[in-house]
Amino acid sequence: MSLLVVLIHSVNLAIDNTTLSSMILTADHTGAELAGITGIAGHVEHLLSNALGQMAVPGFFLVSGYLFFRTLHGFRDIGRKWQERVWSLLVPYGAWNVLWYLAYVLSGRRHFSLTAMSEAAANHSCNPTFWYMYQLMLLTLLAPLLYLLLRNAFVMLLSLLLLATAIGAGATLPLVNADALIYYGVGALFACHGRGLFEGAAADAASPEGDAWKGERGGGDRRPAGGSERPSASQLHGERVPHRRHWPPAAGMAAADPDPGEADELRAL
Repeated sequence: MSLLVVLIHSVNLAIDNTTLSSMILTADHTGAELAGITGIAGHVEHLLSNALGQMAVPGFFLVSGYLFFRTLHGFRDIGRKWQERVWSLLVPYGAWNVLWYLAYVLSGRRHFSLTAMSEAAANHSCNPTFWYMYQLMLLTLLAPLLYLLLRNAFVMLLSLLLLATAIGAGATLPLVNADALIYYGVGALFACHGRGLFEGAAADAASPEGDAWKGERGGGDRRPAGGSERPSASQLHGERVPHRRHWPPAAGMAAADPDPGEADELRAL
């Protein structure tokens, strides 16, 4: 997916992707003729940058949602996940934004002030490419809400469909990018209810969260780990199972006189 990001920014025939899209057109929706690039080079570059390349960012959000919820055992683990994301998201985000701001100051493009530096660190004003990390942190904060929806696959799927419908109607969300939320939510949905599609049939058996999800939904097998699936006949009838002793004693072991009654039981066994 990193290569797809490179493809997005590998536009040579125009100043940006939007301009390239309009340049390769030869007619608009009214049928008016346009002076577009009709050669093979223009269409190939449009395919690589505006078609294939545009799958990169949705893919990153989808993988991020999958990895966050893949090892989430319950609400108690959300705090642990947040602590991990402080060091993997928040600290790098703030540090790099401060460095970018200082680079702007040293190059004469900005005047130094603590207020401006704080704003740059929080809103990535000097480093607009960090919008992705900004959105990812907001999505991480929505983990409790998403976890509630994810307890039922149908509820989560219906929520994503309703959100997609709202986006199609022109609705927007405060702060959070609605498209990013859909991709992140799809990844989380697969992590909680479709891991077998990506990790094979052994995914549930190898992960403790599989049983936790089943138990919280009330449909899991609650047998203790390592327990027998079926009770023995003696357990069903309440019979006493005699204790098996080493008899006769192995070499090097002191021979103890067994209880006569117990010896008879051992012989019968």
